Amino acid sequence: MKLLRSHGWLAAIVLALAAAVQLLRATEAYEVVEFKTLDWRFRNFSRPQRADPRIVIANIDQQSLDHFEQVDSMPWPWPRSIYEPVVNFAKAGGARVVVIDLLFTNITHWGPGEDESLGRVLARSGIAVLDLDFGRRPEKRRQAPPPARFAVEIIGSTGAAVAAESLRLPVPELLRGAKRAGDVQAQPDADGVFRRVPLVTSFQGRFYPSVPLAVALEVLGEKVVRFEDGALVLGGRRLPLEDGRALLRFHGAALAPGRTGGVRTYETYSAKDLILAQRAIEEKRQPNLAPSLLKDKILFIGAGAPALMDNRPSPVSPVFPGTEDLAVAVDNLLNGDLLRRAPRRWVFALVLLAAALGSAAALSNRRFGVSIGLLAALAGALVVGTVAAFDRGIWIDLVAPEAALFLSFAVSAAYNYVVEGRERRY
Repeated sequence: MKLLRSHGWLAAIVLALAAAVQLLRATEAYEVVEFKTLDWRFRNFSRPQRADPRIVIANIDQQSLDHFEQVDSMPWPWPRSIYEPVVNFAKAGGARVVVIDLLFTNITHWGPGEDESLGRVLARSGIAVLDLDFGRRPEKRRQAPPPARFAVEIIGSTGAAVAAESLRLPVPELLRGAKRAGDVQAQPDADGVFRRVPLVTSFQGRFYPSVPLAVALEVLGEKVVRFEDGALVLGGRRLPLEDGRALLRFHGAALAPGRTGGVRTYETYSAKDLILAQRAIEEKRQPNLAPSLLKDKILFIGAGAPALMDNRPSPVSPVFPGTEDLAVAVDNLLNGDLLRRAPRRWVFALVLLAAALGSAAALSNRRFGVSIGLLAALAGALVVGTVAAFDRGIWIDLVAPEAALFLSFAVSAAYNYVVEGRERRY
């Protein structure tokens, strides 16, 4: 800082650079670049060990599709009755919740009895959560509201609610059997990657939870949704939101390939194995899997096979099952573990510091090689600091302070070269 004070014009230029970098943070181009640095942190520094062991995934994978098509002559889409063994298996094992992450909005071509049968199984289980398909645009044929029992009471600001204009409901037979239901719609960030999920949807004067929030409310036994100062209060914790949405903190990947040394975030089974295990139990044979493995678990049934098209880009993998997005959100909500973005004033202070340090590195030594070494050390320190904050669940921008550091170094080095050359010539 002493060096900056001795060069008034240079200090003003460096401050202007810092202010310009801060203004760039409001642009979409900046956000896209910063998102990539965040994804790099997710892929390389997430810790699968942090994942909630209560979450289990039953994956409708290619192996499941092939087995039931070849052995039982059941091509996709499956008859609804095929999900009954999974629900019964989970109920017998003492699961807390079963989330069926499939849109049952049309009557199955396998016959109306299929819907009635599965609906009865869902009702007997008392633990099923179904998907609601809200739309952001009005459609005349999609105006029927869900039953009032699926709505939630909001305490505090309702600004976090996403407005919906239309809705596709599950078929009535299944909806009657559901304990809860929630929205599954989410919008990607500017680069097309899904990092956030909305928590509440408003529709025709009522508020409906997303599937993750519905599951969290069920597990925690809470009746209302409370918002305070832009944060969700859940389970006695304040969870900061980003524009009313939850910024997910991924711990790795369970169904998608990741860089976590082969460690999977959530226990995952092929849907085929759970179905066959329950069939064996019903036929008085020894199953390969025991229902007790789902004791007190939260089971997600989702379509992870590539052909089923329920995959989307995520920070940890370009191909990531939508079901696992929901699982991550439930994990974060139950454990108060959402990712928090550092306030703008924190980042601006870091940008100012980086600009001052970059200028000081350029002016502090006459040997250019030494100055470059200092610059590299400072750039590395910024990376280490943001990674350490990320490990604690805080997203601090990396692009802005690094840009301020390098720009101020370049400007100060050029200034120093011009001034020294003038002095030598004098």
